[in-house]
Amino acid sequence: SKAILVTRAIQSRLGSVSVKERRAKERRVDVLQQQQQVSVVSLLKELGASPALTVTIEGESMLNDGTAVVLFTVAYGMVAGRQWSGLEVVGFVLGSTVGALCLGWAIGSLTMLWIKITSNKLRPGNAMIQIIVTVCCAYWSYIVAEGVFHISGILTTVAASLVLAHMMWPRL
Repeated sequence: SKAILVTRAIQSRLGSVSVKERRAKERRVDVLQQQQQVSVVSLLKELGASPALTVTIEGESMLNDGTAVVLFTVAYGMVAGRQWSGLEVVGFVLGSTVGALCLGWAIGSLTMLWIKITSNKLRPGNAMIQIIVTVCCAYWSYIVAEGVFHISGILTTVAASLVLAHMMWPRL
């Protein structure tokens, strides 16, 4: 698969770098290998697997990606020389996860409020606004989480999406 080829290419370029640099690059390879879930989901769709199974695997893939990035941040800090105690690691992982879920809930709720305000079925332009706001929600949640709060953007986006999926259809 592509992930294996990328892994081999990166490993072949590691050559004569320091141990710290080598470990950091190997962690980047680990994050790249997480992309194999995408090929599994597309294969399931091609084979006509049940939608429930496909959705379950897609959800599991997104949560795995979010967790992998949080753990990568911890590992990268260790390789860069930061000393973590066990309690600090647990605190960082819980803080990133819970913070991401709370921020995702908040952004998803604000997005839902904005969509609800524009849900006038008599004005055809409002449907376009709702679509644009929904797409922007994913970008907003990721950028605010990563850029402002330094927590998992992937988990924040998943949480915001779950809020919209749960609240949108019954309320519009």
